[in-house]
Amino acid sequence: METNIKVKTIKGQTFDFSLPNTATILEVKKKIEEKWNYEPDGQKIIYKGRLLTDNVQVHELNLGAKDFFVVTYKKYEYI
Repeated sequence: METNIKVKTIKGQTFDFSLPNTATILEVKKKIEEKWNYEPDGQKIIYKGRLLTDNVQVHELNLGAKDFFVVTYKKYEYI
């Protein structure tokens, strides 16, 4: 079974896609990377005011039709 996912950036961009219910937030981050080239390590995914960790599964969040994730991104420079 698939879940429809909506992601918004703080700049107002949106991205809609589907993933299996068993997908993790890390898999959501990988889809975002495909779309916007944001590396997963620099992404923060927020849902209903909570910062989500990579191992949370989508089905655990009981997403409604109007629910969405907010993604913020900071590109890190490694020394």
